[in-house]
Amino acid sequence: MKTDRHTAGHVLLGMTRRAGWYLRDPWCLGLMALALMFSAPLWVVLGGVAADSTQVWDHIWQTVLGAYVSNTAALMVLVAVGSGIIGSVTAWLVSMYRFYGRRVMDVLLVLPLSMPAYVTCYVYVDLFDPLGSVYQAWQTLPLPSVSPLAAVALLMTFAMYPYVYLAVRVSLLIQSPHVVEVSRTLGCGPWQSFWRAGLPVLRPAIAGGMALVMMEAVGDLGAVTFLGLPTVTVGIFRTWLGMGSLVGALKLSAVGLVMILAVVITERVLRGGARYTAMGALEDRRLPPNMTGVRGLVMLGVCFLPVLGGFLIPLGVLIDLARQAPPLPTFWQDTTHSLILGSMTAVLAVTIALVMAFGMRLRRHDRVLASTLRLAISGYAVPGAIIAAGAMVLAGGLMTSPLAHLLAAVGIPSLVGSLGLLVYAYLVRFLSVSYNIVEAALTKVSGDLDGAVRTLGRTTMDALWHVHTPLLRRSLIASGLLVFVDVVKELPTTLILRPFNFDTLAVRVYQYAGDERLIPASHSALMMVALCLLPVSILVTVMAETSRLVDPRGPQNP
Repeated sequence: MKTDRHTAGHVLLGMTRRAGWYLRDPWCLGLMALALMFSAPLWVVLGGVAADSTQVWDHIWQTVLGAYVSNTAALMVLVAVGSGIIGSVTAWLVSMYRFYGRRVMDVLLVLPLSMPAYVTCYVYVDLFDPLGSVYQAWQTLPLPSVSPLAAVALLMTFAMYPYVYLAVRVSLLIQSPHVVEVSRTLGCGPWQSFWRAGLPVLRPAIAGGMALVMMEAVGDLGAVTFLGLPTVTVGIFRTWLGMGSLVGALKLSAVGLVMILAVVITERVLRGGARYTAMGALEDRRLPPNMTGVRGLVMLGVCFLPVLGGFLIPLGVLIDLARQAPPLPTFWQDTTHSLILGSMTAVLAVTIALVMAFGMRLRRHDRVLASTLRLAISGYAVPGAIIAAGAMVLAGGLMTSPLAHLLAAVGIPSLVGSLGLLVYAYLVRFLSVSYNIVEAALTKVSGDLDGAVRTLGRTTMDALWHVHTPLLRRSLIASGLLVFVDVVKELPTTLILRPFNFDTLAVRVYQYAGDERLIPASHSALMMVALCLLPVSILVTVMAETSRLVDPRGPQNP
């Protein structure tokens, strides 16, 4: 008993000392405050599980919850498998073989990232309209009918396979080409080399890309709503906005959060703790085998089909629809709103990510602080509807607390329905995008620079703003652009939290498409694609520079 009391006393004393140290260290105090701020909506959602059941939740539990969960799980698996196959195969062909059109395919295979999944869905629904010629030709073929689940999974696969493609492509760029060479000496062809030699080595990259695809599939609203597939995200909207039950929406959000947690655990299991190191990959890089004739044409066709289905056809249909009528008067206003939200969030996300990454650089040995920050940047794994529910409850709680008088004194009568709350939810959702890029770039900056700045009598903030920030300029711009494109495409969070009469391009596309007004929706969809193409083109440029770095002689085929 005395030993237990002695141990408990030491633990309590250690916690007290750590808390006192945090209070005296401005960097630790600031980082802890940021971590708590951006993880608060997730804690609110988890706390909703303990709320008392309501009649609406009991009805959902007894009737539609099983359909929500089963449809969501099936959609996650189908989209992940489809994206995994397309993304890994195309990345393997582009990286390990030379064929005609290889360099062009390396660029085009990334472009479907600029086409939101719900826009792709709207386009194909219009393309296969029962009154159209495409539908009539489709009916003459001896093909089985397509269920809503299969249709949504196929269209989302076209839009999301680039996540797997990029993960595998980057992994192959730093891997040694001896994998293919050894497999060829054993008599393996291109497909056998991929299956027997490439797939085991690429398992971590494929698992990571598939996990990201599954997270995106859970949070989709536009495609599943348009095709009538009830999922957890659709249930959150119906419960909250249709039935007026915030408690029921929170409980459904907790169900979605559990499914996301299952995805993360599954991804860790698929990785199996494996790490692969390719010694001498850059130094020993050789030209990949040149595939000509039928094999080269087959590889070109395999790479071109997902680009055709995920980008070229939707883009062509949107352009054809947009030519039929001029844009509505609200078009430029919606574009301005999207630009404002995207720019505000991008600037704030980059600034906060820079401060957090630099703070962790200074306090890299503090495991408690690192774990807390890891939770704060986990919002990208959570669907936007779940984050919106947590942010709404959090804002409502603040407005009924003593802080409401302070907010009113500074001119903020209500957080609910404000632009600030929407931007805050965006930051919770997309802060990890900016943080991961900035943190990765910051690790490449020598630690000797920090000591050199201190010897000149400058402060830590001087080192951050005058030394590290200029060195990280490209990474900061790239991370800001990626956050911008995510905000422009985001639908569920915007639909729930946007201020009154403050519509964006994504919301307008959702509203028009829901009313079967695809012609006016095409203008907003095209503008979204145009805004997203800039970050995607920068990403393609970075990939091309990396490819030239690992292969100085460059590919011989165009």
